[in-house]
Amino acid sequence: MRKSFFSVLLISVLLLSGCANINSDENAPTAYNSPNSSAAVSESNDTTVTSDSSATPSTNQTVSDIDTSQVQGKITNLHYIDDNKILIVADNLYLYDLYSGSILKQTERASFSEENYQAIENGFAVIGIGGDNNGDGGMIVVSGDSVVSCIIYDIELNKVLEIRGSQLVGEDELFFSPLLLTVSWDGTKIAYATDMALYLYDIATGNKSTLINLADDDAAGRSGLSIFEELAFINGGSTIAFVSKSFDVPAVVGASSFDTYGTINADGTGLSVKRSTDYSVKNMIAYDSMIFWAEDFTVSSGRLMLMDNRSGESRILNLASTLESGCVFGSESGQYFATATINEDSVIVRVYDAETATLLLEEAIIEESEYMSRQPVIRVFDNSKTCLVLLGNRQSDIATKILTFNF
Repeated sequence: MRKSFFSVLLISVLLLSGCANINSDENAPTAYNSPNSSAAVSESNDTTVTSDSSATPSTNQTVSDIDTSQVQGKITNLHYIDDNKILIVADNLYLYDLYSGSILKQTERASFSEENYQAIENGFAVIGIGGDNNGDGGMIVVSGDSVVSCIIYDIELNKVLEIRGSQLVGEDELFFSPLLLTVSWDGTKIAYATDMALYLYDIATGNKSTLINLADDDAAGRSGLSIFEELAFINGGSTIAFVSKSFDVPAVVGASSFDTYGTINADGTGLSVKRSTDYSVKNMIAYDSMIFWAEDFTVSSGRLMLMDNRSGESRILNLASTLESGCVFGSESGQYFATATINEDSVIVRVYDAETATLLLEEAIIEESEYMSRQPVIRVFDNSKTCLVLLGNRQSDIATKILTFNF
């Protein structure tokens, strides 16, 4: 019965999950001051900052400076790696240098049904579910037969380490999403969550510790936390940030769970769980010293919450359009963020300064109608002030287009 309940819950989460994209780029470690050492659910104390206001699938069309002529297969995504280098995900993985306009390395791509890429120091991690890793054991997802793997690569695209689900998850536990496993910036620790608990795993020793037990009766001790939806390391790996769902404590008969978010120290202390009554946090874009908390795209209001990880203080950034806040992308190291909205015949892409919410770029992209049916993926590079927009990467029947803009 428990597994059936969480299967239904997972489907609901997937249907409601927004467009916000996690792009973790944890740079130099910073000191951490817990925003709330107690475990009480509280509203965020926010202040407001006002903004100034038909190709084939196997052929990737090149626009401007991005040369994809050597890329095999359809491009499905781009990810930040290091200093204006991107990882191109197609039939294989390609390390691409934006400065030289060339492919530096390539390697075979692991096959997963779901995957998430995360930049770490001198490399990246791929967290995947399903695909050719079925049969590993120690893992039950909604389908009952999928497993998770965490593969760590160095900057030369050499596979350094692979950790399988059987090393992490018990036979009676459920693991829902690649967003529920995150690797510390230095590549030494893994935080991950199942339906039973939030765990910390030491890669060198193989030791696993339980940070939050979701199965015990102490609901008040964990502020009513019932399930995690996203995880990320912040503050030099000393803290784990999360998006979650919680129930009222004490329980209210007939009441539903609600969206919460917060942090916990990597040693299991300092749990802080927050709920904003007028802003529903649904996704996070986490960096070492700051987090964008993106709101539910189904009720987007044109606002974006920004939190300072040192102080735990938040403020609200007001965007140019109400619908923007449902599709937010962080830049390479967090100096900027981008949004996308779809109109009848165009996609409007905007790039903002993260500190002041000043609008720096606004582009109306007009393409064939098939490219207007899905939200684009946007990547923004801080040093070069370059914005890359992927169109059609989520649609198997059309070619991926990559558009380049400078701001």
